Order: sequence, then structure tokens, then C-alpha cells
Amino acid sequence: IGIDAGGTLTKIAYLNEQKQLAFEKFYSNDQNKIIDWLMNQTGIKQICITGGKAKQLQQLLSDSYKIVELNEFEATLVGVRYILKEEKYDINNFILTNIGTGTSIHYVYNDKYIRAGGTGVGGGTIMGLSKLLTNIDHFEDVIPLTKLGSRKELDITVGDIYGGILSPI
Repeated sequence: IGIDAGGTLTKIAYLNEQKQLAFEKFYSNDQNKIIDWLMNQTGIKQICITGGKAKQLQQLLSDSYKIVELNEFEATLVGVRYILKEEKYDINNFILTNIGTGTSIHYVYNDKYIRAGGTGVGGGTIMGLSKLLTNIDHFEDVIPLTKLGSRKELDITVGDIYGGILSPI
């Protein structure tokens, strides 16, 4: 089982009874639900865990499971390389943007990588704005609402700023 205990959501990847890759997600602040779900799974020998809330969850699980803590970006990179291989892409040099509660940007080249930068803007920003503007604080309730509006009514574009003059961007 692999767990990404993020700032907002805890995502779990595992092999189901048919040995197919399956996923579950929980709100990270609802650790009792996460633990209950894990306790109801049979045959868990080891849990690989990463993410900003990994230490908290690890402390709660260490008496029941063998825990292996992983560097979050390295775990993400292993997953990206797995998907690239499965999709038959032969790419060694690329920019990887990982959007979670915040956003991290890495330049990957061959077997190395460097962190190019990042921002606190990510899913956490969306959820914070949603709570402030609509009083909705559940991800599942926010996402369907995004399809109802039109960003053309809200977004300022480069064209709006330049007022019809050809912009340099």
C-alpha cells in the first residue's frame, strides 16, 4: 500500500482482491476514517508513506504495520516514470509540476532532478477561496460547481490589459 498524506487529502494506492491497482482518498484531518479503512483491509504487510502529514499518520500506524517513509518528490517521480513506461513514452528530460495543497516544479534530467521552484498556490488555495466565497469546504462539492460557471466572465486576460493592442506575450 502506498499513502500520500497531503495537507488536504490523503490518497491511498493499493492492489485490490483482483490484483488491480485501486485508489481511495480521505480528508487528511479525518485520520480515524483512514485508520478504520486500513484495519478493514487484509494482508497488509507494509505501508509506504509520504507527504506533509506522513509523520502524524506514521505515528498512529507504526504499532500495527511496518512503515517505510519515502521522500515525496522521489515517490512522485517513480510514479511518473512508471506511467511513462506503461504508456510507452521514452522521455528522460522533462519539467514535472506536482500540484497538491501547494505546487512544486522540478526539472528532471536522466536520473537526476533539481527543484526549480514552487508556490503555495494549489488545491489548498482553491479550497480556501471556496470556503470564504461560498462556505463550501468539501472537495467533492466544489468540483461540480466549477463546470457551471464561465471563466470568461471573471478572468482578466492579457488582451483586456492591452486593450486590443497586440501584446508581447
